[in-house]
Amino acid sequence: MPSSHTHEKWALLLAVPLSYIFFKVSGKILDSIIFFLSFIFGVFMLSPDLDTKSKIHSRWGFLRFIWFPYRKIVKHRSVISHFPILGSIIRTLYLIVSLTILSSIIIYVIFTAVGIKNQGNIISAMKNSLILIAKIISDMKINLIIAIVLGISAGDLIHYLLDVFTSYIKKQKVRK
Repeated sequence: MPSSHTHEKWALLLAVPLSYIFFKVSGKILDSIIFFLSFIFGVFMLSPDLDTKSKIHSRWGFLRFIWFPYRKIVKHRSVISHFPILGSIIRTLYLIVSLTILSSIIIYVIFTAVGIKNQGNIISAMKNSLILIAKIISDMKINLIIAIVLGISAGDLIHYLLDVFTSYIKKQKVRK
């Protein structure tokens, strides 16, 4: 398999051309910028290789612990982790839910520590946070959601194609 450096190098080479193509199709500069930023974020922070202890995993710094359950549940190179679009959406949703749970716990602990009453329990805090996030997403324009999903998915597609191509080349060398 290609190293994370190889995946990232190819992604950086293709980031601007793919964003330009996205601009030509969408005709909107803001959507193209969102596509570009989502692409870069997807490649460097939401890589399919988050299912392993990898360079991408370590980039999360002190927050890398949120990916531990994902690594334990998702098999490396499975459809869930590596298949473009599906893997992209699953990791994005996983990130949203994980950060919602984490922020709800932090807010609950702070409210409890400073003595704010009637904050409910931790489950209601998480539920309210998820409802707020769902509201924010539903209020987003569909073209921005598409730009985000396609940007992250394009990075995954490059990753997937490099993996497939490298595996094919290695198999050809073994046969000779």
